[in-house]
Amino acid sequence: MGSPPPSPGTRPFAAPAPVEREPVPVWFPFTYAAGAVFALLILAQNAAIVAAPTGRAQVYQQLSAGGVPAGQQYDFFVAYVITFLALPAVAAGLHALAFYGLRSRRRWGWAAAVLVAGVWSLLLVGIPFLHTLLKPSTRRAYGLD
Repeated sequence: MGSPPPSPGTRPFAAPAPVEREPVPVWFPFTYAAGAVFALLILAQNAAIVAAPTGRAQVYQQLSAGGVPAGQQYDFFVAYVITFLALPAVAAGLHALAFYGLRSRRRWGWAAAVLVAGVWSLLLVGIPFLHTLLKPSTRRAYGLD
């Protein structure tokens, strides 16, 4: 059978048991913060190249040395600007999102960290982080299992 129905004046349901969370290394989120700083440094360097006339001249000189016709160099320069300014900005944003999400133990932080580690694993750097994030104990720590 089951337990008898609650008597008047009592709670109808028992309070849920608190979820036990696995410990996560304290340094782990800070690696993502370091990645955000690294991406911002790259962004600042590339923005300086684009903003300075000497930097733009160097890019055009490299395009000429690479055999790009003069009529297409502007298009290549625009592609350079979009690529080397947008990608570090997106990377910095994702790293920051992962950092804040991991620090506050949110599921979206875990998902952002997995995305970042998956991209970094293409360069072999993120494989240990991806492995750590996908372990059952880490997933439990973020309430995913």
